[in-house]
Amino acid sequence: MRSMGMFNLAVLVASVMVLTIAAVLVPDKSWSNAAITSGVIFTLSVGFIFYAPSILVKSQSGSDAAQMASLGPLGVVTGWTLLLTVGAFVLAILGMDKLAWSLDIFAIGSFIISGLMQRAATNVIGNVATQYSAPSMHIGWQGKIQGSCSIASDAKSKASLEQLAEKLRYAASDVSVSSPQDCQIDSEVKAINEQLSADSAANVQSQISKIEMLIAQRDIFLRSARNKA
Repeated sequence: MRSMGMFNLAVLVASVMVLTIAAVLVPDKSWSNAAITSGVIFTLSVGFIFYAPSILVKSQSGSDAAQMASLGPLGVVTGWTLLLTVGAFVLAILGMDKLAWSLDIFAIGSFIISGLMQRAATNVIGNVATQYSAPSMHIGWQGKIQGSCSIASDAKSKASLEQLAEKLRYAASDVSVSSPQDCQIDSEVKAINEQLSADSAANVQSQISKIEMLIAQRDIFLRSARNKA
């Protein structure tokens, strides 16, 4: 993607810029193995600041909730890693190699641990958001009953179906667990549609009454489940 190429180019430019500035400002005698390593890690942490937005771009197919939830932790991880690597680089230049190595190890370890924890948390948030963003089953039933209304030719059945569609409109929304009545309601709604498709003047009053009873039972179950949550 074009946007990803621009992000990668920004990372490359930022990394080269930091390395060049360090090479110009730091005296040759101050360069040691610890200083070189710390400088490289610091450069990578600066590059990550520019690369971080591409993480959200890559995951744009995911839910908005997961992306928004990752913004704060991503900023904290980026800032914390940058501070640690800056400190390690300064310590290495001052000749405190052991402290510099320790800080580099701590920075890398913290970054990996934070990244893994954020990935796990984002997956959980994404799954929950996907689950609760799906339309409730009663909305689907309402649509099917409204479709049956257009098929029915019997005035009484048509009026009863319209009333049933209105009741479904205000029925309780789904919770994390399915209600025992879901399968029965779904089956009865399909049966009405099939019956009217075969005979538009068919009498579906008994099925409508059964669905109304099941809806009432379902509402009680779902409201009870919400109160227990």
